[in-house]
Amino acid sequence: MEQSYFMKIYKKRWRYRFIVLFLWGIGIIGLIYQGAVTYYNSTNNPTIVKTESDYMKAVQNNSYIKIDSKELYDLGIELVETKSKHGKKLSEHTKAMFTAINLDGKILAVSLPPEVYKEMMEQKKVSYLLVGNIKEFKNDDLRFFKNILITDGFSAKEVNSLLHRNYLHYITPSHLAAPYFILAVCIAIALIALFIPCMYRNTKALKSLKNYSNGNLEKAYEEIDNEIKLWDVYKKAPFTVTPNYIIVESQAIVFAMPLNELMWVYKSTVQSKLCRFIPLGMKIDSIVFVFSDKRTYKIDLYRKGQRIDETIQYISKHCNTSIVGFSQELKDLLKKNPNEFIRQWRMRKEMNMTDL
Repeated sequence: MEQSYFMKIYKKRWRYRFIVLFLWGIGIIGLIYQGAVTYYNSTNNPTIVKTESDYMKAVQNNSYIKIDSKELYDLGIELVETKSKHGKKLSEHTKAMFTAINLDGKILAVSLPPEVYKEMMEQKKVSYLLVGNIKEFKNDDLRFFKNILITDGFSAKEVNSLLHRNYLHYITPSHLAAPYFILAVCIAIALIALFIPCMYRNTKALKSLKNYSNGNLEKAYEEIDNEIKLWDVYKKAPFTVTPNYIIVESQAIVFAMPLNELMWVYKSTVQSKLCRFIPLGMKIDSIVFVFSDKRTYKIDLYRKGQRIDETIQYISKHCNTSIVGFSQELKDLLKKNPNEFIRQWRMRKEMNMTDL
């Protein structure tokens, strides 16, 4: 038996969604894999630095390095991060503490997290294991370091010859790999947050069609197939309006509903926002359908406000039982007392049917 028109577009849209989900899934797996590789390589294959020659190679290759240092010198330099507003300091915390190691007679500064610094300063060990990436000092920071060393008794000439322009930024393999795992989790949560509501809306819409057709979906499909072939069918993607049905095929939802069960239709225009808070400087036009089973469907169309206007105008002419146009009073009534909204709509519907 040939598949109905509606089920073809319904299943096609789900195929697209699953393909997108599959591709994003591959991306998530790729991030997890990259994180695992980063962790493994950093843990098992770091560049061992024992001499200045090893250090120079590590700098050149941008390698993750490991230094087994017997001496750790406390430079007493604290990197403080201050948050302020309108010139008033709000908070202040220690971002890093700087120590140093002797590398073939030259000073290599080491940036340590406060908790690691405290642990290393309190413990007296034979050696300290330092791991991380080599980073280059900013000019102001390098000048600041040199001035401190000069204050401690070094001459400017000695400082210039002894102090490496780069420093070791202490970071463990787990912290190095963490961004990959965090990004993978964030993407997975975002996909779930988008996919599950989408699945719920589409499933409920199909259930609504089943209820409207008294449990006989096949009959509804047959009616849609017959009407979709008529010459005067309204088609403006993603909307199709037949004499008795309104069909929507959008990215978010695919549904078919009896036109005479459409209580209210109106246009909504809002400013597009990133994460619902940051204005993006563009507007989103939407069409909102409210049906007699209290279900509301909002279909967003970017830069297609005219198409929404045309669709609403067509529905207004061919379905005089529906309320057309936005009203804050109606919106409040639907939200606070949907049963009263339905009662008033049914009265309107009966009056209009009587006029016909």
